[in-house]
Amino acid sequence: MPGTLRRVVIVGAGHAGGACALALREFGFDGAVVLLGEERHHPYERPALSKAMLASDDAAPTVLADAARWAGGFDLRLGAPVLAIDRGRRLVRLADGTDLSYDALVLATGGSARNLDIPGGELAQLLRTSDDAVALRARMRGARSAVVIGGGVIGLEVAASFRAGGLSVRVIEAGPRILGRNVPEEAAAWIAGLHEREGVEIRTGIAARSIAATERGAAVTLGDGTVLEGDIVVQGIGIRPRTELAEAAGLPCRDGLLVGPTYASTADPLVWGIGDLAFREGAAGGARQESWAHAQGSARAAARAILGLAPEPEETPWFWSDQYGHTLRIVGAPAEADESLARGPQFRLYLREGRVIGAACLDAARDFAIARRLVAAGARLDREKAGQAGGDLRKAVAA
Repeated sequence: MPGTLRRVVIVGAGHAGGACALALREFGFDGAVVLLGEERHHPYERPALSKAMLASDDAAPTVLADAARWAGGFDLRLGAPVLAIDRGRRLVRLADGTDLSYDALVLATGGSARNLDIPGGELAQLLRTSDDAVALRARMRGARSAVVIGGGVIGLEVAASFRAGGLSVRVIEAGPRILGRNVPEEAAAWIAGLHEREGVEIRTGIAARSIAATERGAAVTLGDGTVLEGDIVVQGIGIRPRTELAEAAGLPCRDGLLVGPTYASTADPLVWGIGDLAFREGAAGGARQESWAHAQGSARAAARAILGLAPEPEETPWFWSDQYGHTLRIVGAPAEADESLARGPQFRLYLREGRVIGAACLDAARDFAIARRLVAAGARLDREKAGQAGGDLRKAVAA
């Protein structure tokens, strides 16, 4: 950016937007940082919503910084929706009619929870915000049963939290298996096993057809006519990237705001896209990443690019999910492998043309940390040594 950089406006005060604001200060920017959020909560991380906040009335999401930090160095405006972006005049218009000029604009509008497009779909509760988690926790008090529609990461984390809270739980997944979008089949089977041992019923290959209110909660009618009743019904069927502002401003979008393979840059040199909103062109064929690591990494990348700083080394994509006291960890691109290698019953390495490009494990934090480094390096492995459960994975690198 040129030396005229005086004000950065960030639309979206979630994890990615808040992290970008903090990174701008960390990297030495002393101009105005305006952070605009629709929610009335200070920027927070989302992992606790489906776990800790459903386990305890006293739990809260992890905030990125305390109120004093935001008051001391930022123009943080909560409950301040943005209506439009005027790229020609370099302005954003707020719902209260205020126009704000910018020298650089960061879009971190994230995504909204997808809604079931079926009769009665509105009766199924969503989980996307801190307020959603508080409401769902309140519904758990006195509840005995739950139906979770969606066998992805969020749906299964909610199911695990419900079961830990003493509810009987049934999970409905329209696809042929749970975790079909971004988790290798072997790893999905590990998680299915955890739920089975805890008494959760999972039905795959069948969709919800309608939902109707009952005296205690709701009844879900499935495609085969089966009716499942629950005191609580939750839908977790993914998110839609919130591209409305970007599209109205004429920025190219496709399942998200299109950004380059580096720096979170868009078609407009003064606009950046980060977090769940960003669809990276040229990165493994193009992808959106809905993870803590991506929110953090893309926020820092945008901050450095805005300030004209060299990029930091980019982490290989990874994520985790906590369920029943166990942690599923995945790194890299297992779906692009031409070979997989078992390292014990719940650890897999994924190779392409002899190089390790991904890993998945249940627990095994130390080995996973090593695997992340090997994936980042594209290391070749000695298959015999790499397949030895309990052996030192660092010694499995082929000479």
